[in-house]
Amino acid sequence: MRSRTIAMALIVLGLACFSGPAVATLWVLPVTGGPGIDQGEICVHGSTCPGTPSWTVSGNTGVLNNGLEFSYNDATGWAGPLFQTLGPVNFTPTGPQLGPGIFDALTIPMTQTPLPGGGFKITQSAPELGGSSAPTNWTQLVSVSSSPVVTQFTCTVGTGSDHCSGWFGPGGSSSSATSTWEVKDSAGLLYDVALHFDVDVLPEPSTIVMVSVGVLGLVIGRRRLIM
Repeated sequence: MRSRTIAMALIVLGLACFSGPAVATLWVLPVTGGPGIDQGEICVHGSTCPGTPSWTVSGNTGVLNNGLEFSYNDATGWAGPLFQTLGPVNFTPTGPQLGPGIFDALTIPMTQTPLPGGGFKITQSAPELGGSSAPTNWTQLVSVSSSPVVTQFTCTVGTGSDHCSGWFGPGGSSSSATSTWEVKDSAGLLYDVALHFDVDVLPEPSTIVMVSVGVLGLVIGRRRLIM
């Protein structure tokens, strides 16, 4: 996780070469619980997914508390979810399972808007820039591609009751002609996967790091992260 945070700081430093000195806030939001994976579908490849399910998520799958974290850099406007499921994602009727594992994405463009009473909300404003991943340990199905598209990603920050949600899938809640999250059955038939997550996060004062986009600020930021 330290390398992930430093990578975000390096992105800010790169922008300094073009935009000049500034100060950015790198928000690190540890995951504290929540429903986790709370809905989703497996659909025949090429159909609207979610929307035309062959199998549907049955029940919630919880997430690891305080083990992984979300991040948001208000200078770049980029955010990234990072969480781990505690158990299998179950599908019905008599469907396959997706075993526990890590869901990750790093460079998702966001817009920030203030909220009444304090805090703010960040909302995905454009397609992610790549680098997402999801677990591949399926039963009854075989993973073909596991680089999901992240859509409808949003978080509240600093409200006292913060959470993040969104979709991992072939286009979230809209159809997609070409899926980046595909599985196949024993007959070779392809399916698309779309899963929705909803997790609680809690900004901690010790993990809200002020990072100067100058060289001195980067050094200070690194020292604080190591400490």
